[in-house]
Amino acid sequence: MINIDDTHTEKDFETMMWHNNRLHALMLPNENSELKLDIDHIFKADHSIIHDPKYWISPCDLIFYDVSHLIIDIEFNNELPLVIKEIKRSNSRPFKTSNMMLWDYIIEFDKGYIAFSAPEYRQEAKAQAILLDTPYLPANSRRSDKIDFRLLMMEESRGGLVMSLVPHFVDELLNEKETLCIDEDAFGFIEPLIKKSWPKYEDFGHWGQSNIPINVWQDIIVLLNELRHRLLMAKSAHEVVGLGFLFDDIRIDFYRNFNRMSQQLANMIESLVLWLQDKCARCLLIAIHGV
Repeated sequence: MINIDDTHTEKDFETMMWHNNRLHALMLPNENSELKLDIDHIFKADHSIIHDPKYWISPCDLIFYDVSHLIIDIEFNNELPLVIKEIKRSNSRPFKTSNMMLWDYIIEFDKGYIAFSAPEYRQEAKAQAILLDTPYLPANSRRSDKIDFRLLMMEESRGGLVMSLVPHFVDELLNEKETLCIDEDAFGFIEPLIKKSWPKYEDFGHWGQSNIPINVWQDIIVLLNELRHRLLMAKSAHEVVGLGFLFDDIRIDFYRNFNRMSQQLANMIESLVLWLQDKCARCLLIAIHGV
């Protein structure tokens, strides 16, 4: 792993390169005249081994401010994605009454270009760079749409990779009837809270069975409510501590789609807390049955 600076600006232009960066999304100038590109940025390429290059890549937002004179000339020809060849700038001159300089930019793609004028930009990394064999993040890194944040009762669940919360009642017939099923990837977000409150969970809890006492679940409820509050208050994923990610691609996608996924996770936690509070008042313990 390499450490990268989270943010770069127009002051870093001479040291930055965007060759081979894949474009995933383009947001045209809004009322604030911002042009936003969602890219896979290559922070470092290692070509020391012939025919086996390696790339340190991070998902980034590249945002240009006060954009004017925008021209887009791209021929998709039904072929995606777009790949940046180079970003150039020229013709600097004073910008309005500020101390900034206005530049003419051209972003050259393999299938065309985007040209515009802007005084400044900001590139923000949404996750630490990971080492890959390809110059772009894998397609399955966009798996957030496949994560099911719903809480399903046993009779509603279709099986698959799910974690089950099984309440243990005096009347054992109720155990399976009131079992709650959570998608494995969604459950992974909250696993660190369970490990913190119940250290025994570290010992293969994700794949086995953990019988957790009610008093421990009450501690977990407190942590869940705190995590939900952080999710609702945060403006970026960097501000949220205490989350778990089963796979790197989930972490990347969470950072890339923070607004949507943080709300989905917060809603899931709210429903889970209500379920836990009800069961804590009625049962002896709640077991986690892993995948």
